[in-house]
Parts: sequence; structure tokens; C-alpha cells
Amino acid sequence: MPYTPEQNGAAERENRTIVEAARSILHHKGFPLKLWAEAVNTAVYVLNRTGPTREKEKTPIELWSGSSFNVGYLRVFGTKCFVHVPKQRKQKLDPKSVAGFFVGYCGEKDGYRVWLKEHNNIILSRDVIFENEAPYSVIAQNGKSCSVVNEPSVDHGSEIELIRSSDVPDSDVCQEIGEASCDAIDSKESPDEQERNLRDIDAKEASKV
Repeated sequence: MPYTPEQNGAAERENRTIVEAARSILHHKGFPLKLWAEAVNTAVYVLNRTGPTREKEKTPIELWSGSSFNVGYLRVFGTKCFVHVPKQRKQKLDPKSVAGFFVGYCGEKDGYRVWLKEHNNIILSRDVIFENEAPYSVIAQNGKSCSVVNEPSVDHGSEIELIRSSDVPDSDVCQEIGEASCDAIDSKESPDEQERNLRDIDAKEASKV
């Protein structure tokens, strides 16, 4: 009957599971809501390959296809990754890869769906290298302080090394601060005397300027 979803309880409950899963991964990763379709597709893809069934130790995809399924290539939604650019689409000195975020699988084909935020589009690729499973929201907030050192190659199985850069104080200032801190810790002076000594050091530095 129309407008009576309670008559189809099993399907309605499954719809709720899918929508809640999509909502969770979108908000957990801090992704824009315009990617809701990718989140729903990924939720369905994962549930079909990991979800419970009435038969013990059998997933829905195993019951449907009759064959086992390897979950080794599953990735966390929203993980930052690098997609290989084929030589036919780049010039001699162009980057070998572009950065994006994993948003799904290619269905029947081997590969991943990657969202290129700067270009605002989604591409399909099999040659993808994944970073650590960091949320998009964290990467977006720290984007200015995170740089890639030695751009990763696109060979399968290679690792990406990341160094988080930050403002480095002058070496002389660091040395003086370190010596003052060590002296304060090693000495038997009272806290008031230590504080006065530190103020004297600051005054000397100000007079030099």
C-alpha cells in the first residue's frame, strides 16, 4: 500500500542502515555534503562485502556470487591519496601524481574513485598510493603546515614519507633558551631566584636588540 513503509520493514531497515553509515563517514571525515552519493555507494559496497547474513561466516556477496571475497584492498573513506598520471597525459617535467581523497570503488572494475578537491571532480584509477588514515578535516586544517618531501613514486607497494613543517626559531635563540632551562633545572635555586635569572636573560637579549 502507498505511504505505508511499515509493510516493508526489512527494506526500510536496510535503507536506514545505509543512510546512517553514509552520514557517519561524511561527518567523521569532514567532507562536504555534495559527496553524499559517493558515501552511499561506498557504504553499500562495504556492507555487501562485510555485512551479516543468516548463514554463519557468509557475507551477502558470497551468498550472491558463490565465491569468496578478499577485503585486503578496502580503504578508509576520505583517506588522502596520490593518483598516478600516465605519461600520455603529462609533459616531461610535470608531476607524476596528483593528490586527492579516496571516495569509493569502481564497482566491477579494479580501481578506486578519487576526489580531486582542487579540480572539483572525481576520477577513476587503479594506480593509487594511500597516506595514513587521517581525516580530511584534519588535513584541511593543517594543510599549510603539511608538506610532502620527495614526491612519492607511483609504484605499487611504495611508502610515502611525510614531514610536518613548522616555523623553526633561530638556532642562537634555541641554544640560549635550552641552556637557561637546563641551568634552572639543575640548580638548587628557589623558584623565585630562577625566575629572576630568566628575566635577566630576557633583559640582556632586549638590550642587544
